Amino acid sequence: MPFHSQVSGDASPNLRAAITVMALSLSMCLVSESLLFAQAWDVDARAVALGGIGGSQNVFTSTVDEQRGDHSIVVPLGLIQLLLDRDILDFRSPQFDPVRALEYAADPIHFTFGRNRSDAGALFVSGVRNGALQPDLNTYRGFVPADIVAGGLLTPKWGHTFSLQKRDGEVRQGLYVGAGPYLSLQTTLRVDDGLRTLLTSGTQAYQPNAHFSIADRSLGQGAAAFAGGYRAHFPLRRKGSATASGDATYLAVNLNYLRGFHYEDVDLRLGLGTDQRGLLAPSAQASSLGFTRRTAGSGSGFALDIATGVTFDRFEFGVSASNIANAITWRNVGERNYSLGSLTSGNRLFTVTPVVARGDVRVALPATYRGNASYRGDRWSAMAEVAHDFANASLRLGFEERFRRAELRGAVSNYGDTWLPSGGFSLQIAPRFWVDTAMFSATANIERRTQYSLAMSVRIAARRP
Repeated sequence: MPFHSQVSGDASPNLRAAITVMALSLSMCLVSESLLFAQAWDVDARAVALGGIGGSQNVFTSTVDEQRGDHSIVVPLGLIQLLLDRDILDFRSPQFDPVRALEYAADPIHFTFGRNRSDAGALFVSGVRNGALQPDLNTYRGFVPADIVAGGLLTPKWGHTFSLQKRDGEVRQGLYVGAGPYLSLQTTLRVDDGLRTLLTSGTQAYQPNAHFSIADRSLGQGAAAFAGGYRAHFPLRRKGSATASGDATYLAVNLNYLRGFHYEDVDLRLGLGTDQRGLLAPSAQASSLGFTRRTAGSGSGFALDIATGVTFDRFEFGVSASNIANAITWRNVGERNYSLGSLTSGNRLFTVTPVVARGDVRVALPATYRGNASYRGDRWSAMAEVAHDFANASLRLGFEERFRRAELRGAVSNYGDTWLPSGGFSLQIAPRFWVDTAMFSATANIERRTQYSLAMSVRIAARRP
């Protein structure tokens, strides 16, 4: 006979695990069309201001930047904001707010304006978590979660290219060694149309003897990527002339060894049943929360990146494919079920089953493909990038103007039927030291309201001849 344990708010290990699971399974509800992974997770504020053009996922532009020698370091304004707002993460605090906590999970790096608001979404999620939903679902009108199929991958790398061949003082071929995080998240969220209709109603609405559901399957992976690669940089020679400065063909290949340290697969099911009056029924058979959690703490795998392109006069063209043929095999995956019997009783005790061994699990992600083109003048540059990742296509158009000690940037990004602007500026503080900033908009919240965020990084520019 299986053993079931009850966990309370004071039994911290299991309860904290449950809260972590819910945060993971719902956090991708906060992400619109993978925007945050394409743009807001970039550590270079210049790429953020340009809508993600030339960010860490573009292997070609990253390779060209390696050649130029600039280095950027993120200023984690979002983490500073979280430290000042950390009570929202403490389930024992009156300020505990799971919705705002999920907003931090969606973008922990940059400062977001308006995060201190709490609304119908926070009331709903808190009510579910604490088994304290109001029987009248009209209380939560205005909270309208949408169906979502989305995903994202963050895998920036820092490293060095060791020269194998030099000619005329220029590196022609080299071996690249680098490392960085490998963080992925995928989700499929389905919301019952009847529940959405009730929550969007302009007046009090009741649906007797109805059953609503919210189902979410989310998978997250945390790993470290250790890259060994090849770099080739061949200057172009024009007919009848010497090599033009900066004109070159580039080739980059990375073989990434992925060392996994955390795997989380959550299958969440929320059922809401109403009685004859259209109010939430208290019985566990009518309304309940349950999820299956599969976890592992060790895995390994590989992924391949490849890119090529050309810089010619003032033009730059490149294509790249990252995360090709990737897979991580997670070892000794354990499965556990959580359930909350009543959503209205105020009893926040989860029933938790023992861990069941599920053996090894192999997880593969789709590859990311990018193509970019740019014109770089003496004072200004224009650039464009198309991308396809996690079944989403996107287009970004950007512009940059440079002055003696300042730079201005602006961009617009298209994700399906959504256009989102971004912009920023840079100031030179010392001969090789710059501060880069960016402002961008996103809908990183359950209510899909537009919020604005601030990104900042510092840049150590390469020595110029």
